[in-house]
Amino acid sequence: MLLDVHLGGDDGFAVSDAVTRVRPDLAVVLTSVTNYEDFPEQIESCGARGFIRKEHLARVDLARFWQPA
Repeated sequence: MLLDVHLGGDDGFAVSDAVTRVRPDLAVVLTSVTNYEDFPEQIESCGARGFIRKEHLARVDLARFWQPA
């Protein structure tokens, strides 16, 4: 699941946490226009397998995140 950090009503961290609790096998990768350094603790604690800035999405091989954790 590719998930934006900033959603309309919820934040991506809360959604990632809820989804990975129910489906720990589901790979969640967070994305945002902001930097990883702006929220490293939230990224590390929400169950996501990784983070990619939106500007880098076209250059990243997302398949590396889909492997079992």
